[in-house]
Amino acid sequence: MKRKLRKAEEQGGAKLEVVSDAATVVNEITAMFELIEGTGGGKARKAKWVFPKHFAASAPALAASGRLVLYKLIIENKHAAGLIALPMHKGQILWNTTFDPEMRQWSPGIVMFAMLIRRAIEQGHSTFDLLRGQYEYKYRLGAADHPLRTVTLRPAA
Repeated sequence: MKRKLRKAEEQGGAKLEVVSDAATVVNEITAMFELIEGTGGGKARKAKWVFPKHFAASAPALAASGRLVLYKLIIENKHAAGLIALPMHKGQILWNTTFDPEMRQWSPGIVMFAMLIRRAIEQGHSTFDLLRGQYEYKYRLGAADHPLRTVTLRPAA
C-alpha cells in the first residue's frame, strides 16, 4: 500500500479532495455515479436508476448538516476515484466507492483508501467502517466481521 501511495503521489501528483458543501456535493455526486455506471453490473444499474433519485432528495440536507462528504482522488489532474462517506463523531462510514478503470495503472482504489486511512489517523478517528460485504479488499485493509442484529421498535402500549 505504501509503495502504491508513494508512486501515485510522487509520479502522478495524487491528491485527495474533500467535497462537503451542499452545492458542490450535488454536482460532484453525479460525477461519482457516472464513474460507477462505467464499471458495469448491478452496482452500475443502481447508480443509473436508484442512487440519483435517493440522493437528489437527501444529499443537499445531509451535506449541509455535515452528514455527507465526498472524496475525490485526483491523479494526473483527472478524477481517478471517488468515495461517498457518512461522517460520525469518531470516524466515518464509507458507503460507496468507485474508480476510473482507465486509471487502473495507478491503483486508484487502494491509493484513495490509503489517503483516507492516513487522514483518519491524523484527525484522531477511531472508526473506519467499510460496511457489509465480504470483498477481498476490505479484509486486506484489516476489516473484521461483526454480527448484525435486528432491533424492532414498537410504540408503548
